[in-house]
Amino acid sequence: MDKDDPKKQLVNVINLLEKDNGINGLWIGPAFVCNEIVTDYCDATLVTEDNKFFLEHGFSSLLAELKFREPCYMVTENDMAVSVCFSARSSDKAAEAGVETLEEYRGKGYAIRVASSWANAIRQSQRIPLYSTSWENYSSQSVAKRLQLHFYGTDISIY
Repeated sequence: MDKDDPKKQLVNVINLLEKDNGINGLWIGPAFVCNEIVTDYCDATLVTEDNKFFLEHGFSSLLAELKFREPCYMVTENDMAVSVCFSARSSDKAAEAGVETLEEYRGKGYAIRVASSWANAIRQSQRIPLYSTSWENYSSQSVAKRLQLHFYGTDISIY
């Protein structure tokens, strides 16, 4: 590998960080941008002050952070949120989706509904909706594919 090769550069960065402070974890995965909204799936419910109690069962930690994670969308079943999409990171130019679905409700298309509704709201706020996942999370990659998201790079977190 040549010294200008991005893979070689990443290996060098990891080696330097390991020598300096040590590395506890490494997370790598595809990053996507939502260029067009697939409106067929934009039917999730916006979390508001009046309905945020639906988060108490499976997403109680999100309640304390809600004002920093807006907008947040949910799909409910049996009077509780079973899938949510919120702003994991946000700026005045873009926001990145955070999607969670309770394990027993996965595989029902709920993540697609909350992510699409969230992306639509981000677009309406004149920002760019972003979505990333790990290379091992095939379900999340399937959500990106069904929503016709555009792959634009690789997300790397070293901690």
